[in-house]
Amino acid sequence: MGKQKQSSGDQQSVTDLRKLYYNLQKEHERVGSAFQNLKDQNEELARDLAERKADLEELANLVSTKDQVIKNAERRLLQAKKLIADLKAEVQSLRSRNDHQEPEQQTPEQRSEAEIGRVNSHSLSSIHSRYVKVLQVIHDNRCSMANAFRLAGCPRSTVQDFVAS
Repeated sequence: MGKQKQSSGDQQSVTDLRKLYYNLQKEHERVGSAFQNLKDQNEELARDLAERKADLEELANLVSTKDQVIKNAERRLLQAKKLIADLKAEVQSLRSRNDHQEPEQQTPEQRSEAEIGRVNSHSLSSIHSRYVKVLQVIHDNRCSMANAFRLAGCPRSTVQDFVAS
């Protein structure tokens, strides 16, 4: 009887070992499958990370480029502002010099330009004075009206230019 108990105990042990082996195989397959899924997911995450790094480098280069463009634009804007200020000062200087110049020293063209420059709107008196000058030039030089406007230093115009539309 001792051998039967030992043999039935061995059979029980073998059966238990087989069950354990079967369970271990199932667990191994489950772990292998989970590992494969994680491996695929890890590879996908690695590709995503590489793409994001490339995007980050591209954005950093874009920011650097745009920063340079902005600095250049600011520098050009400062230069333009300086140029505008210089030109305004030059215009002011020329105006003040022209205002201080004696009427006898001015040429007829300079006088008419100065007079036209002082007129803020087209009043009848300014129109009359311009046409008197043009008529005088026509009479003195016996030239066409277009040439007389040029010689008088007046802009060529017609009555329609002064009539409100």
